[in-house]
Amino acid sequence: MSIVAKITASSLGALAILFATAPAHAQTNVLSDPVGFFKVPLAVGPNFLAAPLFRVQAYRGLVGGVAGSTVTFSGTPGFTNNQFGPDGTTGNNQFMAIVRNDAVPAGGTNITGDWWIITANTSNTVTLDPSQGPVSLIGVGDQIEIRHLTTIADLFGLGAATILNQDATGDQNKLTADVIRKVNGSALSTAISYLTAPAGGPGYYDGNTITDGSALTIEPDEPLLVYRLSGATNVVVLGQVQTTPLTHYLGSGPNAVSSVFPANSPLGTSGLTNAGWLQDATGDQNTLTTDLIRPVVGSSLSAPISLLGPGVSTSGLPTWYDGTTEDNNLPLVPAAGYLFYVKTGTGGRVWRQTVPFTP
Repeated sequence: MSIVAKITASSLGALAILFATAPAHAQTNVLSDPVGFFKVPLAVGPNFLAAPLFRVQAYRGLVGGVAGSTVTFSGTPGFTNNQFGPDGTTGNNQFMAIVRNDAVPAGGTNITGDWWIITANTSNTVTLDPSQGPVSLIGVGDQIEIRHLTTIADLFGLGAATILNQDATGDQNKLTADVIRKVNGSALSTAISYLTAPAGGPGYYDGNTITDGSALTIEPDEPLLVYRLSGATNVVVLGQVQTTPLTHYLGSGPNAVSSVFPANSPLGTSGLTNAGWLQDATGDQNTLTTDLIRPVVGSSLSAPISLLGPGVSTSGLPTWYDGTTEDNNLPLVPAAGYLFYVKTGTGGRVWRQTVPFTP
């Protein structure tokens, strides 16, 4: 289906409603089912942002077997060896495998939305990185999608068509050019800028290699901190709307998290409480005693959000609290970045975020 589709009530279906509640900063967003575009404002100064749409799947098929970290597909998909592996020039991972539909056994855990990075493949298999969760969770009959990860070029333009203020010196200095940093946990990656020809370009420069940006990828839950030198604009994100849950893997301490749906996601129905999120038993919103969410505006942290326990909430029930208001409808906003603090020593959280609209 074309990205620029004819938009009618019948083609949008229920998804036509979701942008009626999108935040004002989203401006005019148009969506076909299942692909479209979403505008993310890029203001002068620091921007902590994410892409709430994904690449359309490269392949979708059923699992025929699982052995160790290798998944075999039913039928004869006819992949080229290692076409889904890391890029040979930059070493960046390029593809992920996500469970589109879990053939759940009676009483089993539904893992729809769980995903793994692909490290290699053969003509009918993919080998997955088990660092986020055991590949053995995948079962025969599960439907798997293979998706290309979003790239820097997807967001900021390919080659000379980039929307970035270009780097004429190669110093990657935010005082003279736009600078991009990926955020993982609470750590910043090496800088990425777009070099002009005199500085060694043209091309995206990651401190090591100059490329067209099409292999510089961003994993889910890898927001970007973008320093915009001048000229407010929009990042136009093209892609597929996530219409099934998507899993976030949260480790001990701070975790960079992005909102993966192009609609407000109320915390009360997001599935986060089912992931073992610790309740705030005092109302102090202290990371030493509870799990905490900190929205990021620019490069600053805004008011924390915690889940008040029944002993301190006014309703007597677990309730989300932003320091002023108790409200289970407090939203995670499309294209926004967050830091989720998981109390040290309490293990990780596997959060299968539910879809905040009816597909």
